[in-house]
Amino acid sequence: MLARWSQAAHYLVAGVAVLLAGLLCYALLTSGSASAALHQLFPGMDTSLRTLVFLWLADLFLWGITGLALLHTFLPRQAGDLYLFSSDQGVVSIPLGTIAEFVEHEASRIPGVNHIRVHVYREGSSLALALEAQVTAQEPLPELTEDLRSFIQKELREMIGIRDVGPIHMNIQQITSDTRPVLLPHSSQRSNPVRIAHNGGNSVA
Repeated sequence: MLARWSQAAHYLVAGVAVLLAGLLCYALLTSGSASAALHQLFPGMDTSLRTLVFLWLADLFLWGITGLALLHTFLPRQAGDLYLFSSDQGVVSIPLGTIAEFVEHEASRIPGVNHIRVHVYREGSSLALALEAQVTAQEPLPELTEDLRSFIQKELREMIGIRDVGPIHMNIQQITSDTRPVLLPHSSQRSNPVRIAHNGGNSVA
């Protein structure tokens, strides 16, 4: 919702810019060449009145575009932003953004995943995902990516009910070194001590 308010603020700023542009147009239209053009466009009308009518129509058009953009910002999501799948009780629709937020939250709990960003889209009738991740080298990268894929497929299937999960593409942006101390074997454990047993004056190893 915060993103929608931010987008609405951008449209309002654009509307103010339109108003300032209208004032600039008024200054330009009061010049001699512009007045002659308006006289051809609106013959038989006073010059100042022609200018005001032209500016009113232009501002009405531009403010109408701004209003439509604001209205579109707060309209419910269209079908293009939804993923539809069948369940035992009927058809379920869920926004793609909601699925992405769910996957990001769940995948961030996996050890070794520091930060992850998920983009969800439809690929045919399947749900496809593109992941951008920053990981820590706690385990080999091929094993971590495979565990991440399996975990995401499992969570989508069991928690949401989406069984038709398509490809899961991964882009590893950063690999951070593991900061845990490395435990090396003790020197006495690395050596192979010889045990001496005395048996009648003979040494047995």
